[in-house]
Amino acid sequence: MELKSIFTGLSGTLAGLTVGVMVAFGSAQAAEEEGGTPHYPIEHPKHVHWSFGGPFGHWDVGQLQRGLKVYKEVCSACHSLNLVAFRNLEELGYSEEQVKAFAAEYTVTDGPNAEGEMFDRAAVPSDRFPAPFPNEEAAAYANNGAAPPDFSLLAKARAPERGFPTFIFDIFTLYAENGPDYIYSLLTGYQDAPEGTDVPDGSHYNPYFVGGPTLAMAPPLSEEIVSYDDGSPETVDQYARDVAAFMMWAAEPSLVERKSLGFKVMIALLLLAILFYLSKKAVWSALYNEGSASAGRAAPAPAMAAVGSAPRAGVDFIDDIELIDGIGATIAKRMKSKGINSLAKIAAMSVAELDKLGEAVNARNRPVREEWQVQARELIAGKPPRAAIDRAKVEKLLGKKF
Repeated sequence: MELKSIFTGLSGTLAGLTVGVMVAFGSAQAAEEEGGTPHYPIEHPKHVHWSFGGPFGHWDVGQLQRGLKVYKEVCSACHSLNLVAFRNLEELGYSEEQVKAFAAEYTVTDGPNAEGEMFDRAAVPSDRFPAPFPNEEAAAYANNGAAPPDFSLLAKARAPERGFPTFIFDIFTLYAENGPDYIYSLLTGYQDAPEGTDVPDGSHYNPYFVGGPTLAMAPPLSEEIVSYDDGSPETVDQYARDVAAFMMWAAEPSLVERKSLGFKVMIALLLLAILFYLSKKAVWSALYNEGSASAGRAAPAPAMAAVGSAPRAGVDFIDDIELIDGIGATIAKRMKSKGINSLAKIAAMSVAELDKLGEAVNARNRPVREEWQVQARELIAGKPPRAAIDRAKVEKLLGKKF
């Protein structure tokens, strides 16, 4: 009953949350239709198929290399990549020599030297990608007051919620591509503003932008702006896919390994649950069968009872001297060491023998006072034990009620 109440309560809570979310969503829609504060992004990001999506996803190394090229030739003029070191590029299929040559194309500031001055030098694999501006203020000044964000974690930071009930299914499908979906949609979503939309000077309308209807960044991509060596299409759509995938790798290079490990853990837990269930079923099935067999043996035979046959130990009564009220485990052990190990032996003893037995087992005067002999004869005759706990034990073993 307690479990049923708990599940009923949980069901009610989930139903309440569902209704609450739907009411809130409806209220937000109504407010927007009545001229209230709109919700951004105006358009939901497009759902794109990514090679690293799902529990069995993998990095498309060719795509990541193309995305790196797009970043280097287009995006690096404004956006930094502060948390990615050149040596990390070996994960994209580049050799150590190729990484060294790639890093040497950049200049980084180092120091101070022996004279206490900073100096410039060619980058090495252990260095991180240098920022295009010396500080955020300089970046904002060069971009109409809006400092371009760093690309290192942008694919994780710019990940709009997909809303109810989609996010529930995302848990089971291991969906983690809302960041790349958003970046792709933003890069391909520039369009003319609808009539009546106010677009400030220096801004550009994009319904996929999470910060409002317009943003300061002009469309960064155009057809054939980057040359590909592998024959991939040199289109805005392809550029957007490649750089979005590269940014996802930069933000979480262990994404594929993490999802793979999570899937293996889920399978292991499922197998463990199955083993626990089978073990529980085997153990309790054996106990149930044993109890059923005992109950079957305990059923009295009507024909023998009719002719007044003698009670059978283990069938019509339990031959256990501990069922006598007053004989516990310790005294029973002492009695058995003296050869008194059945109810019949106690029932046949005289008063003198009972007194002698009481002395021998350190229970002086108790056998006569507690009527051990009378109790033994009652048990043999099929009467219930005097102690309630013993009576319950006998009822369970014989499968009957007194």
